[in-house]
Amino acid sequence: MTSHPEPSETRLLIKMFALAILGGFLGATIYSLSALHSRSIQSEQPQAISTSISQIAPNITTSREGYVLIEFMDYQCPPCRASQGRLNEVLGKYGAKLQFVAKHYPLEMHQNAFNAAVAAEAARDQDKFHQMHKALLAGNSLNPEEIQTISRQIGLDKNRFKLSIQGNALRRVKADMKIAEDLHLDSTPSWLLCTPEGKIWHLKSLAQVQELIK
Repeated sequence: MTSHPEPSETRLLIKMFALAILGGFLGATIYSLSALHSRSIQSEQPQAISTSISQIAPNITTSREGYVLIEFMDYQCPPCRASQGRLNEVLGKYGAKLQFVAKHYPLEMHQNAFNAAVAAEAARDQDKFHQMHKALLAGNSLNPEEIQTISRQIGLDKNRFKLSIQGNALRRVKADMKIAEDLHLDSTPSWLLCTPEGKIWHLKSLAQVQELIK
């Protein structure tokens, strides 16, 4: 005759079975979280990209001691604006060892960003890029009226400014955007660092500059 376990034995078996299932679930969860954390750490590391400084910024010259920090930016992008203080700290820390290049990647969601980028390049044609760059980052709506006001305030020649906007400046902004798209950049600001040996790193944040500069 088959014997049946006592109720206390049955409860013990149920508890043991439940604990075994719980242990397996916790083990799988911990493993998954560990793998996710590992992938997250890896994704936050600077990523080497297969390009050269001549393809990204052909007018920049490098030396064996010099580094080049490149920002693909959007004048209406809040993180781009917020990063300026940190950028100035980094440039101040490394001095002549680190060149900085601003490249344009106006996003479609910002309706005035493209025209602002073109205006900055038009100001470059009159050797006043930095004045325009700074004013645009501090601007408000960056609508056409505000951009025209800024151009007058920094002393740009009106006719030359208009011609540049319709020609050279427009072409340079479109060229920057094409480079950003070819590099598969998907946000602004996007930071690239070129090392003296010619390697290009895509940084996740400005804090990583110090990890790569020797």
